[in-house]
Order: sequence, then structure tokens, then C-alpha cells
Amino acid sequence: MLGMATFMIPAFVRTATATCLLAAALLGCNRPDEAMCRETCRHYGKLAYWDKANVEIDAAEPAARDALRAEKQKDFETRLEAGLTQCVMACKSSNSEPQSKCILEAQTMAAAKKCR
Repeated sequence: MLGMATFMIPAFVRTATATCLLAAALLGCNRPDEAMCRETCRHYGKLAYWDKANVEIDAAEPAARDALRAEKQKDFETRLEAGLTQCVMACKSSNSEPQSKCILEAQTMAAAKKCR
């Protein structure tokens, strides 16, 4: 029965369907897994947060810097945990493994922004 149904489907539809399935399978192989996305999100978040926070810390009075850095560390951890799940989901659906690897290798926010 299934064999007859296959003949009733036009060849171009079968070819298009097979092509789409193959493309989906191949593209899916280039996606980072959850662990890599979690690590990528943490690293990118760290670079983005401290890129801005360090400017503020450096502008503070020298005697206040240690306290401000401790305050920023707590703020960073809270913000990171709050956005981590959403970031991982976005990473798994839109990032490529080479992009994630590039971000993980970046040492500055400027370098991470180039990982597109």
C-alpha cells in the first residue's frame, strides 16, 4: 500500500522532501550541543558584562574599586543565571559550532563580536 502511495506523489515533491530532510540533518550536525552552548553563553556573558563593568570600576576612586568589583561580581552572577536558559536555547537554534568555538577562544568582547 505504501509503495503505491509513493508512486502517486510527484517526483519533484519526493525530491524536494528528501532534499529538505537531508539539509535539516546536515545543518543540525553543525549546531553546538547544550554543554557547548552553556559554556559559550557563560563566556560571552562574562566578556560582555566585564567589558562595561571594568570601565566603571576603573573610573571609581582607587579605595572604592575592590568593593565595587565585589558588587559587580554578585550582579554578574545574578544576571548570568537569570538569562542563561534563554541564551542556551537561542544558541542551540541559531549558532554554529564554529561560531561557538570562536566565542570561546575570544579574550575580549571586541574579538567575540567578530564571531559571526
